[in-house]
Amino acid sequence: MAELIQPAPFMRRLGAAVYDFLLLLALWICAGFIAVLIHDGAAEPAGSRAFQSVLLAISILFNSWFWTHGGQTLGMRAWRLQVRKEDGGTVSWPRAGLRFLFAIPAWGLCGLGVFWAIPHPQNKTWQDLLSGTETVLLPAPRPDQKIPD
Repeated sequence: MAELIQPAPFMRRLGAAVYDFLLLLALWICAGFIAVLIHDGAAEPAGSRAFQSVLLAISILFNSWFWTHGGQTLGMRAWRLQVRKEDGGTVSWPRAGLRFLFAIPAWGLCGLGVFWAIPHPQNKTWQDLLSGTETVLLPAPRPDQKIPD
């Protein structure tokens, strides 16, 4: 009998978010290093809109690429979580972009939109509800099941 897919538990979501934030932070540091090289060793001016736009683009592309290619960021893969459309289908680029944009206020308002998953019956956050996606917990691999490379 196949195991049922369940809504993602809050603490697993939080663990995946921390993991992904650290990966994203590493990408931002690399972008900063490249910006310093481009400016012959000078730092970007504080509040540079161009550099902030680059960091935002990196963030959107990082998350959206993973969500549209298997539904799992690296942190989500470690915690066995997956983002998918409510009907179980693959997330499209426009839907991934919407999900990311809705995640900004969800996290930005002291995490209110993320904590929304705790009382919600299907553990959905604002970004899930507003983008027509769901985050699910994938079943653990069976001991006799070969893990794909």
